[in-house]
Amino acid sequence: MSIAIATPPEETTSIVTRNRIVGFVNDELSAAALRKGLEGANLSIRRGTIRNAIRMLETDTDLFALVVDISGVDDPFTELERLAGVCPPDVRVAVIGDNREITFYRELLELGLTEYLPRPLTRDLVLDKLRPKLFGDVAANQIDRGGHVVSICGAQGGAGATSIAINLALQLAETTKAKVALLDLHLQGGEAAVMLGVRPGRAGAAYRSGKSDASGHTLPRARGNRSQRKGLPGLGRRGPRCAA
Repeated sequence: MSIAIATPPEETTSIVTRNRIVGFVNDELSAAALRKGLEGANLSIRRGTIRNAIRMLETDTDLFALVVDISGVDDPFTELERLAGVCPPDVRVAVIGDNREITFYRELLELGLTEYLPRPLTRDLVLDKLRPKLFGDVAANQIDRGGHVVSICGAQGGAGATSIAINLALQLAETTKAKVALLDLHLQGGEAAVMLGVRPGRAGAAYRSGKSDASGHTLPRARGNRSQRKGLPGLGRRGPRCAA
């Protein structure tokens, strides 16, 4: 009598179940941008550069994607060669760096990298450029980008609501490196535009009166010395003033 012994196949980790993404970055702004842009992913952020990633891959290759920082590395291509020697071929690798030259970008992609992102890293950059490359069919415009609305209202003209709104918008834009919209709800042409050095328009009043659907109206980019915009007194007329 012969007995056939069936041995179960060896367990292998597929690219589907191996969904871990590890990022090595050297600054908190880049770490925050990755967390927000790759929200919902199995993401682990560690402090370090591409050299730290190479040391990790010598003992741990169970991951789906790797994000490494080459900022400050004298010879990034040598380090990328070392990374290729320990990184599995099916792991997607994205790189963060300071170089913004297009030739440098093309050389990196020719090596087989998934994407290169120049610093400063922002949530929008991760959403638009990196997330679609990592998850394929997940389009950037399908991701809820979140965002917050902050309203500032003065009890009367001259209370400083516009000054606070302008300075807060500038500070948020500088700190988060994200897009910030400043809306002055004074329908007769408020002072926010004047304080920012741009020509005020009446798009809001036209929209409220039904004479315009407000399509095509854009806010011109504010220019000038940022330090000159701080501490400006409120210039509003008497009555409640709001800015958002």
